[in-house]
Amino acid sequence: MRGRVVSDTGPIIALGTIDQLAILKMIFDEVIVPETVHLEIMQGGENFAGHACYKKAPWIRVERLQVPMEPLLETLLDKGGFGNTLCSRKRGRFCAY
Repeated sequence: MRGRVVSDTGPIIALGTIDQLAILKMIFDEVIVPETVHLEIMQGGENFAGHACYKKAPWIRVERLQVPMEPLLETLLDKGGFGNTLCSRKRGRFCAY
């Protein structure tokens, strides 16, 4: 499968924990994380599972979103999930959760 993927925190942590983030690069032409997801990963610091592997993956593109969180979605999703959903809708890309 080629194309683009917008990833939430979960797949990055899971693959990063086993040092296999490169699988995403092999499957997709472009791997994008919303800035909210990037911040969730970075806030975990060195103790956050998959953090070191994520830092060694410059091919993962962080996309900044200029849209405030919608109040209704805020009750259903965390900031990372909201960013992922918005980024995917905006770009018409596949979501990985």
